[in-house]
Amino acid sequence: MTRHAITHQFGEPEFRRRLSDKILAAYNHAVAVGEDELAEMLLAALELSERREAPKWANRKNYDPLGQARNWTAFVAARDDYRVACRNDIANVAAVTDALDGMREAFRRWSLA
Repeated sequence: MTRHAITHQFGEPEFRRRLSDKILAAYNHAVAVGEDELAEMLLAALELSERREAPKWANRKNYDPLGQARNWTAFVAARDDYRVACRNDIANVAAVTDALDGMREAFRRWSLA
């Protein structure tokens, strides 16, 4: 069945997403929940997808899913550092503040990517 026949029979999807967008979402989730081995495999799949799709999407400005993946990983690491700093029985206020600032900056970089 051709794409045209499928869309004629079932209609167009409400929105379309690139394969790389879907892989990036799965990667972000795997990193956030600590599935490091799976995250590595998804990152490899994202890199492969980008090599294959990049020419097709060259006109999309600021589209850098690998950069978004790196920024997300940095944010999750900063979040984990903040959690560790807060867990200490006698939390060092300066360490907690530094960790919070690091998490905010990592989130800012990720959200702007």
